[in-house]
Amino acid sequence: SDSYFKTFEDNLTNIDNELARYEFLKDLDQTKGYYDNFQNGRVILNKVDKIAQKVLPKLKTTLASTGFKVGDEPVTITEDTSSLTLILKELPQYIALYKDIEPDLLDVMADVKKFNIDYIPNVGGKDLKGILTKANSLIDEYPTLSGKTLSFLEKLPDLIGSGKETTYLVVLQNEVELRSSGGIITAYGTIKVKDGEFVDGISLQDSWNLQLYLWTLGLPMPHDNIYGQSYLMNSGCGATEARAQDVAMYPDLYESLNLFKDYYDMANTYNPTDFPGYDHMLIFNFSFASNLLGLVQPLNVDPFGEVTADNLFEFIKAETD
Repeated sequence: SDSYFKTFEDNLTNIDNELARYEFLKDLDQTKGYYDNFQNGRVILNKVDKIAQKVLPKLKTTLASTGFKVGDEPVTITEDTSSLTLILKELPQYIALYKDIEPDLLDVMADVKKFNIDYIPNVGGKDLKGILTKANSLIDEYPTLSGKTLSFLEKLPDLIGSGKETTYLVVLQNEVELRSSGGIITAYGTIKVKDGEFVDGISLQDSWNLQLYLWTLGLPMPHDNIYGQSYLMNSGCGATEARAQDVAMYPDLYESLNLFKDYYDMANTYNPTDFPGYDHMLIFNFSFASNLLGLVQPLNVDPFGEVTADNLFEFIKAETD
């Protein structure tokens, strides 16, 4: 709020005034290093103040457009939803705001590097030299870290459905029937997200449903004899064509997903109602599901009862046998 920002500016002014009291240190050889550090601190405070003045109006505008109430009162939410959801909804605006001030932040960090560590006093028993050394190390890493973070965040709006629905094709593996990639493709389905939240439910089907539909088309399968099926068939094992659930034979998950994608896309071409389009693909296995459940357990699955990470396998096996 405006009052908080005014308090922040007042505090910066008070600190700057305190530092100004040490002007006499510049005239003594023994204390000139401390004086230079004090002056560098004043430069940094001044730049931080300018950054705050630059960012506050834009931040207030962005918060307001996102759904927050801003003014002299503390920031409040005007919608019946979480603050995180509101931020995710307009994430591109926040990214643009950060990119606008990033050069200023890097400039301040460059000034922090100018502190002479030999003239950093220990105040109140705190290891200020050690803290500054760690800060300098983080500053050295910051440009790379910032670049990677921005690269991810710029993709995030599309991944979370910021301002629009994003559909995922979900592929499930079953490690009980092992394949080189981890397990047979046992099921598939779609989920939709918008503004970081699920839309409707999660729809899943047995992978046989996809293969059985493809056979009704009377067309060649997307892949044929890709891992020696002809030899296996003539030896009394398997089929000459690769079925949708079998393409996880490859240890490369990307390759397995790309192969499965060909089968699903073929079904989508002829029947987009039962096999809807998607923007991205996800692949999960039992271990992932078990670990994820461990974070939120227990789940009460009506009408089957309580499910935990420990009984998940037996729960699934009992229902699928």
